[in-house]
Amino acid sequence: IVHAGKKRFPSGKTAGEFDLSDFDRWAQQIGREKFEFLFRISLRTVGSYYVEFLEKLAAPLYWNLRRAGVTPGFEAGAALEYSPYPDPRYRITFDDVFWHLDKESMEETFDRLLDRQSYRGIRSLLDAFFPRNRAAALAAVCEGTDFHAFMTANGAQVLEADEDVAQFQLRGGSGSSGILGVVGFNAYEGRRLRFYQGDQSILAQIYLDFRRCLLAERKKQRPAKWKPW
Repeated sequence: IVHAGKKRFPSGKTAGEFDLSDFDRWAQQIGREKFEFLFRISLRTVGSYYVEFLEKLAAPLYWNLRRAGVTPGFEAGAALEYSPYPDPRYRITFDDVFWHLDKESMEETFDRLLDRQSYRGIRSLLDAFFPRNRAAALAAVCEGTDFHAFMTANGAQVLEADEDVAQFQLRGGSGSSGILGVVGFNAYEGRRLRFYQGDQSILAQIYLDFRRCLLAERKKQRPAKWKPW
């Protein structure tokens, strides 16, 4: 209902508590990225109950009836025998409820992913290497197929523990909840890094995961359809 708006009946009455204006207001108040995260978590929680209902009751009952010779109506068959290629007679269409993400630019996708907690280390790395220049950071990630290529192409250097350094810039890392491992580093002028927790192999895994995610998200974008004047 939040995405589609209130259902309106021929009589003029509506069903549902919320409409699209509520959706937009919440997204503005808490930020689109956080709203997207909370919405998906809520959807996962609610959806898990439906999945449990399917596995424990609906599907077993359905197949028992089929084995007994009972032929279900179209609605039951469509719900329990999902196919990505529906019968064209029923004119079923599929759409992504997160339709707004299909309208993102490359830069917007890039920024949205960098806001994720799991990519906090990559965000701080790019902030150090390309301060206030997101376009250059995006170009560098697109060109750097892996962490080694990224570091080499941008003249970056990993410092030893006792090596002299230039002026300190910032401290970055994945934090204590990093899925791919915990890493911490200090960034210095001249695109130099010194790791104080973990090592560069962990940051390399996070970088590669971020880049794969970025490219995968862009593949989901729907090309604009040409429309005649």
